[in-house]
Amino acid sequence: MGAPMSIEVGCEINNLTEGEHRALVPRIMRIVFEIHKDLGRLMSETVYKKAIKLRCEAAGIVPALPEIPITIRHGTFEKTLFMDLLLAHGLMVEAKTVDRFHGSHHAQALQYLFLSDLRYGLLINLRSSSVQKRYVSTTLNRVERQKIEVHPEEWKEVSPTCKRLKQCLLDLLSDWGAFLQTSLYREAMIHHFGGPEVALQKIPVRYRGVTLGEQEVVMISDDTILAMTALKERKHEMQLQLQHFLSSTHIPFMQWINLHNHDVELRTLQSNLA
Repeated sequence: MGAPMSIEVGCEINNLTEGEHRALVPRIMRIVFEIHKDLGRLMSETVYKKAIKLRCEAAGIVPALPEIPITIRHGTFEKTLFMDLLLAHGLMVEAKTVDRFHGSHHAQALQYLFLSDLRYGLLINLRSSSVQKRYVSTTLNRVERQKIEVHPEEWKEVSPTCKRLKQCLLDLLSDWGAFLQTSLYREAMIHHFGGPEVALQKIPVRYRGVTLGEQEVVMISDDTILAMTALKERKHEMQLQLQHFLSSTHIPFMQWINLHNHDVELRTLQSNLA
């Protein structure tokens, strides 16, 4: 038996053509509008998702598959995410019951498309007085997401652990590709550096000789903090803030990884203690 796949989707995926997508979405939205009119806006996500599934099946939009598992692996790390609905093997539907959409909702939906190699998704909110919808789409497949450009010019391997950190990151990106949410890469890193019980530590924060409290950080070794961001702009400002943070602790080094699309920036920050 071969090694398990690094990304595994729990059902068949068949991407829709642009024409199929344009024909299918209005049919689904008519169903969603009717459900919202019939049930109102106060039901749970579970209720709405089941109603959408039943109405789509009755309308011949099949299969209508709920809670599709997407399992992500890397070495001994494994995590399963769940897509709300997959219609006709090619359109993802994520149903929300929130006051308003946030960027995190779009990012989550886009991540499901990336992981499943789907092209089209639909994000709907049924809590508002009228149904809100957002289209989610991508032309990037996994092979294209695996094309990264690493910028290590300001990176220093201050210990053997830092070399291992860099290799672990590159292996992750080779397996999963770029463009995923930073929290997913961070969770895998924490796992590979001892798990939350080891890597997540609360360290004292000092100001003018006084300990103000504790802050939780990811420690890859006794003398190095890991910071991960996904910034396109204002990176210089973030570097200053991270430097302030580091200088307020007893830790001498911080390895900062910024992931933005294909670009992977690696920087080493150090305090006056280093």
